Amino acid sequence: MKRIIPILFLVFVCKFSFTQSLNIPVDSWREHLPVSKGISIAQSNEKVFCATEKGIIVLRKDDNSFEVLGRSGGLSDINIGSVGFHDLSQTLVVGYKNGNFDLIRNNE
Repeated sequence: MKRIIPILFLVFVCKFSFTQSLNIPVDSWREHLPVSKGISIAQSNEKVFCATEKGIIVLRKDDNSFEVLGRSGGLSDINIGSVGFHDLSQTLVVGYKNGNFDLIRNNE
């Protein structure tokens, strides 16, 4: 049951767009990515990852907080095709439709 709740939350977030109300300082960027269509879901022990075409929603299981990763957050491309998580290396694999891929470990 504990695994179903975060996944249902991500499906809800992927289905409906959301807004973040943050005070953004001058000379800084904030992406507004379309997150209305979830493509792929993967999870680690600590996080659930929901891929959309333009970014990834990351849900932390311990406090149910989330963040959105896009090009300015470290992704190298757009048009994500799939995500997967490799448990042994603790690495998120992001595959793009053009054949490129990102390997994300320890937020790098």
